[in-house]
Amino acid sequence: GSIRAKDDSVYLSVGASNDYSIHHDTHTYIENTTGELRLYQSSTDWYSIWTKPSGGSITRRLSVSPNGSVTIGSTSSGDVTEATADLIITDATEASLYFNDTGAASGKKTGRFDFIDGIIKWQKMNDAGTSVTSTPFQIDASNDASFGGLVSMTGQYLSINAGGTNAAITTNSDTMHFMADTNANG
Repeated sequence: GSIRAKDDSVYLSVGASNDYSIHHDTHTYIENTTGELRLYQSSTDWYSIWTKPSGGSITRRLSVSPNGSVTIGSTSSGDVTEATADLIITDATEASLYFNDTGAASGKKTGRFDFIDGIIKWQKMNDAGTSVTSTPFQIDASNDASFGGLVSMTGQYLSINAGGTNAAITTNSDTMHFMADTNANG
């Protein structure tokens, strides 16, 4: 049979001290005041939390597999997946990992790694984390790297730009070349 309470502000309490309760008013609450609240999935299926946005369909948001990996997101592989100490971030356009240091000085709080079309970038952001202020580090799909636009490694060239002077260190077979060009002609 079923237990039904058709009124709001009704509690279902369990335990000698009523230390576990389910309560409903305009929201629904599960409260445990003693020990751990354990949710146990006894089959080999995933434990999942689903939501239904207004006007949308029921969508999986968080899943825990029988082996303990955690997936956050609505796709089958998730937007963020943790399994055996690997963190996998998946997105259709770009995958970003944000960092927010709440104890840092203003202007130094937020940054992110982006992976877009084979290019990985470290980007500094404003304190709110809403816009990129600079890209001081980047590695592209060809393994070429740049550091703040002042130092770059492209193919066999290491280029340094300091104060309007371009300098380069190149290798050719067994010879190393040092070049300087104050006119930025390469």
